Amino acid sequence: MTYLLANSFLSVPIEFWTGSIIALLTGTSLGFLAGYFIGRDSFQRRIKQAGKEVTRLVDAIIDLLDTAHSACEQLESFSEIKLTSQQQNRLESKQSTLFQSFRNIFAKVEKEKTASLKAKQKKEKKPKKKRVKEFKWDISLPENTTSLPNRNAFDTNLNHLLEYCQAADVEAGLLFIKVDKYSHLEKRFGKIVATNFLQMMQAIVTKATRKEDLLCQYNQETFALLIPSVDLASGEKIAHAIRSAIRHHRFRLEAGAPEVLVTASFGYTQCFITDVAELVTNRAGNGLERSQKRGRNQIHVSTQNDLIHSNVS
Repeated sequence: MTYLLANSFLSVPIEFWTGSIIALLTGTSLGFLAGYFIGRDSFQRRIKQAGKEVTRLVDAIIDLLDTAHSACEQLESFSEIKLTSQQQNRLESKQSTLFQSFRNIFAKVEKEKTASLKAKQKKEKKPKKKRVKEFKWDISLPENTTSLPNRNAFDTNLNHLLEYCQAADVEAGLLFIKVDKYSHLEKRFGKIVATNFLQMMQAIVTKATRKEDLLCQYNQETFALLIPSVDLASGEKIAHAIRSAIRHHRFRLEAGAPEVLVTASFGYTQCFITDVAELVTNRAGNGLERSQKRGRNQIHVSTQNDLIHSNVS
């Protein structure tokens, strides 16, 4: 039997076996190529079907990237990888274009997020601001010598101002103005002349302030200016205007008497919405004390954390 089968195979022409082997190899190759192109076409088909549906398109891209990642991992497992210069250039080009596409996509996503957030914030209704009563000073307690509000009136109005700052969510300012060497002036010219001098000072300071500010007599030789609704730069500017007005005024304390050079020392601070009266007066007082130690005609600004010499304008 075995002999008969062997004779049967041998009797088949060699051309038959050659054709069969070629057909088998061709079929295998065609199968691989068909699988490759069908797989590639299936991704192309998914992308085309997704159209403008972002979610489906993203899912297709992720699947394709997973496949590419698996292929790259398989390539990495080879003990030796030899690439032609053309292959390397193509890989680098694909890497560059892929990264650029990702950057463009993520930039567009962030831009759309920002636009969406702005639109949402715009739609949200802003909380209505609490209505605050019109601010008014209480000047019922005048000082006898200058007719200005006295120390008690100052304390009342400072508290009133701080309450207003908290209610209206605004800042204010406090400026201490102390006449330099006032005691020497009083000894030289007497109390009557000194009182007249303070009234002149009141007029000069008032002229250099705003209509809404309140000037008080803090003590015999010190004025206190309450400045509502002002920022630090504007408050400091007012202090310099007063300093300049005093410095350049031609004081004559008696008829026919020669001109007297008069200067003052200044301490300024902001009134913040979290402040209480004692904190504010302490800061302004510290600024005034530093100005007196530094010399005549000086301004120091006291912040919540520091004490700064304000350059003479």
